Amino acid sequence: MIDKEITEKINQLLNNGFTFGEHKTKKERDEIEQSLIEWYGKNGFGAFLEEEMVYVVDSNYQDVLMLEITKNSIYFNPKEHIYLLDAVVVTLEYIAKNITKKDIEDESTTDIEDDVTEEMPKVKPDFGKLWETMKIFYLNRLEDESGVSGTGRVAQGFIFDNGKVALTWLSEHPSVTIYDNIGEVHAIHSHDGKTEVEMMPDYKRAFGELKSFIENFSLAEICVSKVSPESPAGKLLTKKEKKWEKNL
Repeated sequence: MIDKEITEKINQLLNNGFTFGEHKTKKERDEIEQSLIEWYGKNGFGAFLEEEMVYVVDSNYQDVLMLEITKNSIYFNPKEHIYLLDAVVVTLEYIAKNITKKDIEDESTTDIEDDVTEEMPKVKPDFGKLWETMKIFYLNRLEDESGVSGTGRVAQGFIFDNGKVALTWLSEHPSVTIYDNIGEVHAIHSHDGKTEVEMMPDYKRAFGELKSFIENFSLAEICVSKVSPESPAGKLLTKKEKKWEKNL
């Protein structure tokens, strides 16, 4: 004889259905339906799918149980049948083995991934390098039509190496806007030439280019290019060129 508590839980399940841990997609619901049909076949019942309902039948094709699988639940529609309890037990065994266990495993995997992610140190951005690669400009307003922003330098911007632009207003209520390129900034804020984009000299970039040129500079090559190779000075320079380059 079945325990009263178990009977109450089964009745509660039949009345309220079984709720998934998370919503199932259409593909996942189709997979559960096909898997259930195979499961019933292995456990002495027949089953088939009709109008998105799983019908569980006995050997005489009499309805024992009907199941509807939605995004978040499995709903039961029991029939008055001698094997109804057996069909419910088979269904619960399927849920315990194929759905509940899988949800718990997925949740454990997610927790582990979250823990690993939290423990991973975050790489701090190199603001020094970022500053060196940015180009600085100002919006210089020659005429203030609105009478709000005033004239002169009203905004400051940065152009990144990928062409993106960050612009902030130099006012009591500053805000930052991102643009795809400097042309977009000019098209929006030039006001028919009443506001100019004033690029600042890129001293750091210019210094880097000059430094690179000096490092590759060969005094011997410059001297050779200024005199005749056949002259005594030219022959001497050509002969000593490699030695000079080594010393430089």
